[in-house]
Amino acid sequence: SIMGGEKVPVLKDGSSYTDWKKKVKIWEMGTEVKKQHRAAKLVMHMSGKPEDVAIQLDPEKLGAEDGVKVLLVELDKLYEEDKTQSIFQAIDMFNSYRRPKSSTIDEYIREFQQRYKAICQLIGKASLYDDGILAYLLLNQANLDNEQQRLIR
Repeated sequence: SIMGGEKVPVLKDGSSYTDWKKKVKIWEMGTEVKKQHRAAKLVMHMSGKPEDVAIQLDPEKLGAEDGVKVLLVELDKLYEEDKTQSIFQAIDMFNSYRRPKSSTIDEYIREFQQRYKAICQLIGKASLYDDGILAYLLLNQANLDNEQQRLIR
C-alpha cells in the first residue's frame, strides 16, 4: 500500500514470507522512513497471523533503531513452522509443471529454472540433481510431441 508516495511491503496470511523479507530489505534500502519508525510502518501493513504476532511485541523494542530486526526474529519463528509446507509446495509446483503449448521453449526453460531455484533456495542447497537428471526432467516436462522427442534423443 502507498503512503507518502511509498510502497510498503504487505504481509498477510497466504503471503510468501521469504518474498516479503526480500521486499523489506529492498524497501529499507530505498525508504526515507526513520529506522525507529520502520517496524511500526511494517506492522501497520500486516493482517492475520503475522499481525497477531507483531502486536504482541513490546512497542518500545519495535520503536528502537533495530526494531525491524526484532520484528523479523519473531516472524521467523512463526514462519519456520510453515517452511516445510513451503518446500512441499515448491516441489509440487516444480514436479507438476509442464510447458503450456502456448509457451516458447525459452519461456518454458525460464519458468522451469525459476521453479527449480525456488526449491533449492528453500532447502539451502545449490542444486538437488546432477545436470544429467535435470536435463532429463527439463525434456520430460517440455510437452514435446513424439517426433520432437525422437529428434532430441
